[in-house]
Amino acid sequence: MELWPSEEAANKRKDYIQSILTDSPMLGSEYDTVRGPMILRVSGDLKPSQAKVYEQAFVG
Repeated sequence: MELWPSEEAANKRKDYIQSILTDSPMLGSEYDTVRGPMILRVSGDLKPSQAKVYEQAFVG
């Protein structure tokens, strides 16, 4: 989890992370969810259904 000064900053960070992972597949993948100024980062090694459980718990 990461905490940023604002939701806008968190979304920019999420976009940055995803662009790096898209450009460098050797780094793997992850599921990123933004809630307000927070980002939940979950390993891409999980199945989508498993990552969804984390996302639902995070967003409430």
